Amino acid sequence: MHNFDSGLTFLGLLAVNIARELFKTAATSILLATSSLVAVLALVFGQGISELLQGTVPLTVIIDIVGCSYMFYLILMRIKKDDRN
Repeated sequence: MHNFDSGLTFLGLLAVNIARELFKTAATSILLATSSLVAVLALVFGQGISELLQGTVPLTVIIDIVGCSYMFYLILMRIKKDDRN
């Protein structure tokens, strides 16, 4: 049995950031709904990928790899934006 706490916490942070990027709003109701949808989709797709890999890679590892890649993308875009100013 795997410990899902850290992966799910990271997924929560990731889902909110993706929802904010998609809708560019601070409206709590919109962010709550879209963050939930993003989290559910990430879990479903991540579980699908894990099943395709015959369970050799846990779901949390897949979420961490995709999430870290996305966070690095956001950081690089922020640095690029700051360099233009």
